[in-house]
Amino acid sequence: MGITIKPVTVGFDAIIPGLKAKRYDASFAGFWITEERTKEVDMVPFFQSGSQYIAKARPSSPKVNGIEDLCGLRVAVPSGSYEVTYAKEQSANAPQRARGRSRSGIQDPGPGHPRRPQ
Repeated sequence: MGITIKPVTVGFDAIIPGLKAKRYDASFAGFWITEERTKEVDMVPFFQSGSQYIAKARPSSPKVNGIEDLCGLRVAVPSGSYEVTYAKEQSANAPQRARGRSRSGIQDPGPGHPRRPQ
């Protein structure tokens, strides 16, 4: 096809502003298509994805089989992603667990944070 691709690594929350500023031509990130985002950029639904969770694999770690099992746990999500909104909605709607754990604390590490996933 004669296409040359020059990858640029940026934080998730910098992708749409970078596209609008013409710093790059396209993004191949796993975006949720939202009304707010479609007002900013054109989006194409080219794949479907389910939910994925990762957790420390230790015998003392709680078992996580779904979003409801995250109740009371600290959760990290990519800054600027829909997962921030989704996690906060789930936390606000989560019933208190019988084990006495409180609702989840959502951690959005933000740009430049040393623990922020790249």
